[in-house]
Amino acid sequence: MTAALFVAIVPPPDAIASLQTALDRLREATPELAWVAPRRWHVTLCFLGSYEPNEALRSELARVATSQEEIAIEVAGAGRFGDRVLFANLAGDLKPLAAGVTRAAERCGYEVEDRPFRGHLTLARSRRTRIDLRPLVAALAEVHGPVWRVNELRLMRSAQSDYETVDSWPLKSSASTYR
Repeated sequence: MTAALFVAIVPPPDAIASLQTALDRLREATPELAWVAPRRWHVTLCFLGSYEPNEALRSELARVATSQEEIAIEVAGAGRFGDRVLFANLAGDLKPLAAGVTRAAERCGYEVEDRPFRGHLTLARSRRTRIDLRPLVAALAEVHGPVWRVNELRLMRSAQSDYETVDSWPLKSSASTYR
């Protein structure tokens, strides 16, 4: 079976350092969660499924990247999806970029999930049982920043124990915009 393909952005190490520090204290206290390693943190803009990328997709993603300016975002507290997934919130508007990527994938024949985009970094998942994640969300409420600029779009594939970048495209630099 082919590994799952997705389009994502990846935060630079300095943008997630304060989040990593905050999580170091929580990991030991909650062994019932499967914690995602920081090297695997990413924001999925569009999940494509178990397909190989085609040249049309690469071309469309390059077009999206060159039409989107860099975006300023930051980690801003935490949230949860029910009682199974703990995530870091992101402040900043990634919806236009995610919508452009989704439209590009659809134009290339990929079937994408029809659900609202919510930019986040998945931090942990419940192993088997439901767990009250509200105390963890509260413990991470004050974790913020620093601001980082999303400057690259990545086509990624899930590998056995990690993710690999298949291709990447720089976003249009806001510094190169003339007014």
